[in-house]
Amino acid sequence: LISRIAYMVEEQRIPSSHILLVTFTKKAATEMTERLAKLSSSALYANITVGTYHAICLRILREQGRDFQVLSSEASKHFRFKMILKKLGLADDYTPEAVINIISKWKNRMLRPIDIKTQAQNVKNVSEKTEMFTLHKVYELYEQDKEARNELDFDDFLLEVYYLLLYDDEARAMYQERFRYV
Repeated sequence: LISRIAYMVEEQRIPSSHILLVTFTKKAATEMTERLAKLSSSALYANITVGTYHAICLRILREQGRDFQVLSSEASKHFRFKMILKKLGLADDYTPEAVINIISKWKNRMLRPIDIKTQAQNVKNVSEKTEMFTLHKVYELYEQDKEARNELDFDDFLLEVYYLLLYDDEARAMYQERFRYV
């Protein structure tokens, strides 16, 4: 990747500000940044945007003027799900960890609570349908709790940017122009 970026910047004269380098891990992002800094003409690479999916999405949301707290504590998230399950009388049926994983998978498939409710209506298997409606309610209460506290969790960063770029033509055009090379 670094060699390809060097070719793009030095040989093809592509402005580094048009390059977005996305990684899965913070360690990989740090390593890529360090490798770019070691290139002979490192000043040419100063404007490359490098980061994890989550970090880049967070940056985009902040650039768009979104003001929120980040719910980064797994212990706090676990406690909230425990309270929601208890409130709904589901503490004996589900563990917070299991529900967190299910909801995280839904969010990574870009599914909001309303999407889960719609999908559940189309499920034929009664027990599966009941479980989807139940977990939809947990998901909905979790989202309401975060909204009341003006918080987003890490999975929300991806979901929020997805919907931003899907529905905000101006923002989408701006980021398409800015990040021409991903």
